[in-house]
Amino acid sequence: PPCWPKAATPNGFFMMKSYSHLDRGAQQVVDVRDGLEDTLKLLAYKLKSGITVHRQYEPELPQVCAYGSELNQVWTNLIDNAIAAMDGKGTLTVAIARDHDHLRVEIIDSGSGIPASIQSRIFEPFFTTKAMGEGSGLDLDAVSRIIRNRHQGTVSVDSQPGRTCFTVCLPLPAATAATST
Repeated sequence: PPCWPKAATPNGFFMMKSYSHLDRGAQQVVDVRDGLEDTLKLLAYKLKSGITVHRQYEPELPQVCAYGSELNQVWTNLIDNAIAAMDGKGTLTVAIARDHDHLRVEIIDSGSGIPASIQSRIFEPFFTTKAMGEGSGLDLDAVSRIIRNRHQGTVSVDSQPGRTCFTVCLPLPAATAATST
């Protein structure tokens, strides 16, 4: 892919560069684990003492060729929504694993869940369950567009009271996918 390899930058600069959209134009080699960790650091002020974060990262995860700042927007939207759903107490689980020719990321919260009657609509533009003035209804629409249109991946939700799981699957480069078992 055109984004392999790219010179490394110091961690702090890369984190700021990713979030300030300096790398907006081109795809780059991305370590999804680093992006998720950066997002957790940025949202740490919202992780009140009642929220426990569990990380389930498969060892030796492959990197992906992606638009790094856009993926950071996805992680920020999903994790921020998960934190809000738990209302200050619960468990946030962030899991990453190789799944054949994809990298699978799961953001799981122990909040109240998304009612079955609206689950099919949550990725629609301007759809929100938040009170007027609290949300635009564009966060999950943006997640869907970034993953599906920009990264040729998938995003799905499985929710019931006490457990909501958003799953993002990102395609792996052909050479990396061929080495998986």
